[in-house]
Amino acid sequence: MLQIGVFKVWTEIGDLFRQN
Repeated sequence: MLQIGVFKVWTEIGDLFRQN
């Protein structure tokens, strides 16, 4: 279930980049 954790973190990073 590590992929889910990585995906969650990646989504958060993507959201931050999208805001910029």
